[in-house]
Amino acid sequence: MNIYSRLISRFYPVFLKQFNQKITKLATKIGINTKNKSVLFESSLTVEPAIRERNISFLLSYDCHLYEVSYLGIPLKYKLKPVRFYNGLQLVVIELPMLPNANTKINITFKYYCTQNDYISFNKGNFLLNNNAGFFPHIPTGDSYECEAVISMPEGWNLMTGCIEVKKDIKYSGQVVTVVGDNNGLSFIGYPSLRTSDSYGGMSINLLYPRQYLNQARLLNSLTKGLADYFLTNLGKGSIDKVNIAVVQGAFDPYFDGSNIVFPCEWLDSIKSLGKTPKEREKLIFRDLSALVSKMWWSQVNVKHPDDVWLKDGFSEYFALLAIENKYGNTDFRHKIKELQLLYRESRGFLEGLTLRNASYGMGKELDGVYPLNILLIHLLHFVLDENFFSFSQKFISWNDLSWDNVEEYIHKVSDKDISWIRECYILKHNNVNTNLARIDYDGIVLKGNMGIEHKVE
Repeated sequence: MNIYSRLISRFYPVFLKQFNQKITKLATKIGINTKNKSVLFESSLTVEPAIRERNISFLLSYDCHLYEVSYLGIPLKYKLKPVRFYNGLQLVVIELPMLPNANTKINITFKYYCTQNDYISFNKGNFLLNNNAGFFPHIPTGDSYECEAVISMPEGWNLMTGCIEVKKDIKYSGQVVTVVGDNNGLSFIGYPSLRTSDSYGGMSINLLYPRQYLNQARLLNSLTKGLADYFLTNLGKGSIDKVNIAVVQGAFDPYFDGSNIVFPCEWLDSIKSLGKTPKEREKLIFRDLSALVSKMWWSQVNVKHPDDVWLKDGFSEYFALLAIENKYGNTDFRHKIKELQLLYRESRGFLEGLTLRNASYGMGKELDGVYPLNILLIHLLHFVLDENFFSFSQKFISWNDLSWDNVEEYIHKVSDKDISWIRECYILKHNNVNTNLARIDYDGIVLKGNMGIEHKVE
C-alpha cells in the first residue's frame, strides 16, 4: 500500500475539488513513428469549466512530454506537478485567459509526445497503446464523453480499438484512420497482419493475427463465440458490443488492456509443446481465453460495483448494509466493517476513482480478481463464516449446481444464520446480476466464476 495512504485518505476529497470542470468531448490526432519509436499527440478537449475559476486541472501520464497548451491558438501558462499517490500520472494546472461564466465551453489543445514504455510498445513490427496509463488529458471522475481519434500509421497496417472505425484514407506511404467512440475505448493496436470480423448475438468479434496463425485464429473465434453465448445467456450483455482479440509478435503474458485482448505469438507456440493432442491444446487456449473474456465482460457490464457504494457510503446510505446491521449488528461486526471501509479508502482503486468499468477489481487496482456478484458477497461470507470461509470456498467450487439457493442453504446449515435477505436487498435489485452463480466449466477445467475463485487445472 502507498506510504502516503493514511494522509491521502484525509486530503483526497480536497484534491478532487480542483477537478470541478466537465469534459464533453475529446478530439485527438495520433502520429505513429516506428523509426524512432515515438507517438505524437495533439489532443483537444472541450470542457465546461467551473464558474469564475481561473485555474483548471487535468491528469496526464507521466510518460507524456507536454510542450504546448493553447486556447484558440494562444499559448496558455501551465504547471506540471508530480502526484505521488498516483502511479505514473502527473497533474497539469492551466491558467485560463478569462474568468468563465455560466454555460461557458472552451476548447483546450495539448501537444505532447511519448516514447516506448510499459504502456506504449513497438515490438517486432507492431504498435500497442494501452490507455490504462492515461495518455489523454482527463479528470478522475470516470465520466464518459465523446471521442474522435485520427491516427496516422504505416500503409498495410490494420488497426484494432474499442472505438468504432469510420474511415480509412491511404495517403502517400501511409494511411490515416478515423475512429469514434467514448473515452472507455481509447486503447489501440496496429499491426501489419490479417484482420477478420465475425458476429454473434449482436456483437462483433474481431481478430487480428499473422497469416501463419490462421488455424489458431479460427479456434480463438470459435471458442470466443462459445464464451459469448455463455455470458449472454447467463449474465447479460451490459454495454459490450465487441470483443477484440489480437495475436501479435512478442514475448509477454496474455492481457486485456481495457479494449482489446492481446495474445503473443510465443504463447500460441508454447501451447503446441504443452498440449500433446489437438484437444489438449484447445483446453489450454480456452483456459487463458476465458479468463480474459471474463475480465473484459465484467469491466464493461452495467452493474454498480459495490466498492463504490457500500464500503464508501457505509451504514447510512445503503439499505443492504442496514439489513446486515439489523441481522448481525454487534460491536465486532461494526469493527470489521470500519476496517474494510478504511482499507478501501486507502486503496488505489478508491483514490484513483476507478470503478469496475475501467478495471478496478476488489479492494484496489493492484488485486487481480473478478468479482461479478461481487465484493459484498465475498466479505459477507467472511463475516458470517469467519475461519470457515476457506473450507466453504473449496466446498463451493466442488458443487455441480452453483445456485444462490445452495449458498443460502449451506450457510444456514453450517452457521445457523439466515442470509435470504441478501437476495431481496441486493441481488434482485440489480437487473444484470443473475442468481445462478455459475462457473465456467470446459471438459473438467474449472475456471473463474462469480465468486472470483480459481480452481487449479488438474
